[in-house]
Amino acid sequence: MSTSANNDPFSPDLTQPDLRVFCIHCGGTYRMDEIVYEARFGGSELWRCRNKHCHGAGYDFDIFLESEWLEGQKGHSQAGNS
Repeated sequence: MSTSANNDPFSPDLTQPDLRVFCIHCGGTYRMDEIVYEARFGGSELWRCRNKHCHGAGYDFDIFLESEWLEGQKGHSQAGNS
């Protein structure tokens, strides 16, 4: 992993690699330590989905902790039932 990935303020918590993440673009779920950090969009670096053909990019933007995503979806489905 690059030095800039370690200094990225938007970095996922890689000290807990067994946590699972969810990509809202492709629906993929995988281990936190499988998120990819790479140069993209004219040289800027960002976290992206591990699935090569997915355009999900940005931890806490398109890629979320699976548990937080599921919890948030519960709130949306309950709100629609009121």
